[in-house]
Amino acid sequence: MRNNKNQMYIIKIFIALAMITGIIFLCLLYSSLTPSKLKIGAKTSSMDDSPKIKFTLIDQEGKKFDSTHLQGHLSLIYFGTTYSLYDNQTLKRVEDIIKILKKENILVQVVFITLDSEHDTSEVLKKYLEKIDDNFIGLTGRVEDIEQLADQFKVFYTSKIFDVKTNKYELQHSNFVYLISSQGKFLKHYCLGLPKNG
Repeated sequence: MRNNKNQMYIIKIFIALAMITGIIFLCLLYSSLTPSKLKIGAKTSSMDDSPKIKFTLIDQEGKKFDSTHLQGHLSLIYFGTTYSLYDNQTLKRVEDIIKILKKENILVQVVFITLDSEHDTSEVLKKYLEKIDDNFIGLTGRVEDIEQLADQFKVFYTSKIFDVKTNKYELQHSNFVYLISSQGKFLKHYCLGLPKNG
């Protein structure tokens, strides 16, 4: 009975995501990211076996946040940066999804993981997420830890560059939201668009 209830929750999440993002389709990641720019995530192994996600990072309060915090409830994970307008818009779309799910009494934890931990410290993440949804969890950490986790999720992203014209940093990356089960396992990913400059 409990499994049926969980399945209904997941189905409702799929419907809600479809409502917000439109038709879910496969993105042509390689058309926007040349091999010379790819930083990590080049492995082609499948996540069909739904392994448990394992990591230890730091949240916006400066406290340790590891993969055990993903257990006991459904989670949506998104990778990006605080200085990307596109990522800001994506998180607001995720917020809309969460509002829809709350109406169905489905509680989902949202985790935003920075791809630029050198810039996005705990303090920066806290101020950033307070403007979107202070219930969202923001994670940062050592560069190598971020790279390892991004590799687990097969996230594609480039090295950060500084645009002298806009006087801003840019970091191009794939644009997926990942659904994690209450057991801390990968369930499904949703494409929210082609990789964008950030």
